Amino acid sequence: MANLMKSILAGQHSVMTLREAASYLRISAPTLQKLAEDGEIPGVQIDGKWRFPKPNLDDWLALRSAHLEDQHVA
Repeated sequence: MANLMKSILAGQHSVMTLREAASYLRISAPTLQKLAEDGEIPGVQIDGKWRFPKPNLDDWLALRSAHLEDQHVA
């Protein structure tokens, strides 16, 4: 997680706020916050506010979609 924080602070990622990321993922902000707090989705808190690197959200979506497809096949 420290590397993620360093890359965010260095401007190496496109970063979304909690509200932006929730809209992008089409879930509620409280749901996204719970997922982040539980470590189920990549995000970091900076000055008490959640930030989500877009590439990490894209990876999470791809993994989630693949997992859901596997469940439908099984």
